Amino acid sequence: MEFEEYELEALKTRQPNADLLYVLGKIPVEGGEAFQHLLKATYHGKPLDTDAIIDELGDVLWYLTNAASMLGVSLEAVAKLNIDKLRQRHGETYNPAHYAPGKTRTAVELAGLVGK
Repeated sequence: MEFEEYELEALKTRQPNADLLYVLGKIPVEGGEAFQHLLKATYHGKPLDTDAIIDELGDVLWYLTNAASMLGVSLEAVAKLNIDKLRQRHGETYNPAHYAPGKTRTAVELAGLVGK
């Protein structure tokens, strides 16, 4: 399935009163539900339920699609903009120098910024 086809189908199922606050707010909720399956496998000895994770990722995609639509942009445009940003950051492949020491702040440094 291509992005455009998915968008057309996904948008048919959006409630008329859904707004941007709701759909953006649900993205981390659904992502957290996907993460919960990994936590249960890692810390509670449950088998990793990859089907459930994939199901939750589908929900993330649905909310992302609706948010993009509400902002007047397609998933294809979002994907292209993201790849453009990554190319600027890394070049054609992952660039570990982008994350080299000195480019990030420590937790102590960040704590000093609180309240300023």
